[in-house]
Amino acid sequence: MVETLKTLGKGATVAKLIDATRDQEKLKVAATLGAAAYVGAIIGSIAIASGRSLACGSQISDIFVFFHQNKLEFDGWHSL
Repeated sequence: MVETLKTLGKGATVAKLIDATRDQEKLKVAATLGAAAYVGAIIGSIAIASGRSLACGSQISDIFVFFHQNKLEFDGWHSL
């Protein structure tokens, strides 16, 4: 994929990458894109799990409910 990007340039789309490669290389490009998506999902899951763990399971929406229930609203709290 990197070699094809060097040939086509940084502005190449995924469709151009696939069109410019041979069958075996197409499989490598597809596997690379799949692996990148999988790694991205893992990183996102770790980020969510870490945030929930550090916040003892709370979500950001819990803060807004807490503000409203305890009448703690202040100017600009909606833009918080």
